[in-house]
Amino acid sequence: MGKENSHNCSLDIRDAQKIDTGTYFFRLDGSVKYSFQKSMLSVLVIALTEVPNIQVTSTLVSGNSTKLLCSVPWACEQGTPPIFSWMSSALTSLGHRTTLSSELNLTPRPQDNGTNLTCQVNLPGTGVTVERTQQLSVIYAPQKMTIRVSWGDDTGTKVLQSGASLQIQEGESLSLVCMADSNPPAVLSWERPTQKPFQLSTPAELQLPRAELEDQGKYICQAQNSQGAQTASVSLSIRSLVQLLGPSCSFEGQGLHCSCSSRAWPAPSLRWRLGEGVLEGNSSNGSFTVKSSSAGQWANSSLILSMEFSSNHRLSCEAWSDNRVQRATILLVSGPKVSQAGKSETSRGTVLGAIWGAGLMALLAVCLCLIFFTVKVLRKKSALKVAATKGNHLAKNPASTINSASITSSNIALGYPMPGSSE
Repeated sequence: MGKENSHNCSLDIRDAQKIDTGTYFFRLDGSVKYSFQKSMLSVLVIALTEVPNIQVTSTLVSGNSTKLLCSVPWACEQGTPPIFSWMSSALTSLGHRTTLSSELNLTPRPQDNGTNLTCQVNLPGTGVTVERTQQLSVIYAPQKMTIRVSWGDDTGTKVLQSGASLQIQEGESLSLVCMADSNPPAVLSWERPTQKPFQLSTPAELQLPRAELEDQGKYICQAQNSQGAQTASVSLSIRSLVQLLGPSCSFEGQGLHCSCSSRAWPAPSLRWRLGEGVLEGNSSNGSFTVKSSSAGQWANSSLILSMEFSSNHRLSCEAWSDNRVQRATILLVSGPKVSQAGKSETSRGTVLGAIWGAGLMALLAVCLCLIFFTVKVLRKKSALKVAATKGNHLAKNPASTINSASITSSNIALGYPMPGSSE
């Protein structure tokens, strides 16, 4: 290229390829033909190492449309126009196009964060294709929150969705770990139903070393970043084992008065058994009266029996909650009182009778009727006492725990006035 009169010349190779490598000289082909071979030009065509440039015009925010520009400023505008191609899993549409650049409109979603975007450029004049890949960083608010839980001696974990319920045993340990998907990472915090201090090993993990009934309620985790906030919750319920306190009984007036209490969660229920019969709720007739009440985790019941009993009659108090049952039984016996261990104890009346008998052996014929009467009266009074108690009240049974498929029972003997006896 060039003109003879301007004393200017140039060499233009469009869409250069390796076959264009060589030595070139300038030659005049006008009225004067001449080749300038003393000043020769060597041209070396090497492989293309340049790649497209990708420019993001603004921060990628989920749901907001953003323009991206792919360009090849190193390409020759006089050559064959390049062909641009975009590849992405995100929602895109093509924008403005120039000879050496292509614009893309992209509307990112949270799932597009960390995915690849590729701009590919084909140079048809040379058959060369180059490309650049860029990883997308999408800003989005917290989402897909879950809570990972572990409790007791279980080394495994369970992932709960927001709004789930969880039940554990009273006294077990509990760990709640809050998890949220967000970019940038969210700041996590916990809210709990009580003002009782709680332990955080990390901002995401709440720990209860020993769960108590007051720890029941809804636990809420909040995740927040610059784009917004979201919460996840789990409702915790604590199950406590059945504890039976009682029964405690005494003879008052013409009847047997007994009381029984139980503690458990869910709240327990109480009922009485007399032999094979069941006495429960609030009921009464001519021979018995039952009064029952409950408050929170406690249930209470009282029983008044105004009837005569046959020998070795059994009276039981039963408490049950969540398929767990505990029972305590009183064995109504006649004669000397019997301790809880089942050993007979000499009544005070018997001892006194023996002393009087020894002192009056010489006067046996005179005082026989008097001794018999005295012993009978004292035995009747002492039989009203309940074994292993002081005064007229039966010792309470210690609470114990049982499996859901079994019943825990304890037996205590209680002496009662013999039918037909008199003061």
